[in-house]
Amino acid sequence: MLYEIIPAGSEEKIKEIDKLKYQKEKVLESLSDELLTVKFRYKEPEWKKSILITKIMKDETVEFQESSHNPQFSAGVASFWMKFWKSESVKDMEYKNIKEIAKMAKGVDENRYRAEFLKLVQTVELIK
Repeated sequence: MLYEIIPAGSEEKIKEIDKLKYQKEKVLESLSDELLTVKFRYKEPEWKKSILITKIMKDETVEFQESSHNPQFSAGVASFWMKFWKSESVKDMEYKNIKEIAKMAKGVDENRYRAEFLKLVQTVELIK
C-alpha cells in the first residue's frame, strides 16, 4: 500500500474520519518526536467487529540504502507512476534510474510480480 502524507498545517481539504492529531501547534510541541500515526482496521468476513491497529511512527532518519527491500521497491513503483503521469516531483528522474532502484530492491519475488514491474518499466523506457 502507498499513502499520501499531508503535512500538519496543510491547506488541503480532507474528509475527517477521526479527530486530527497533528493539526494544532500546541499538540505538535508535545508530540515533537512523532512523525505520523497509522491506523489500520480490518475484519475477517465472518467477524461481526473489526480490529483497529494503531502504530505511531517516530521521527527517525534511516538512509535509503539501509532500509528494507519493501520500502525501496515501493519508492521505485511510486516514482514510476509519478514519472508516467508527469509529476513535477520527479521531472528530472529518468526511467533507467527508476529501474535501477526497483532492480536493487527486488529481493525475494516468489510470484514474480516485481520482475513483471521491471519489465513494465523497461517497456515504457523503450517506448519513451
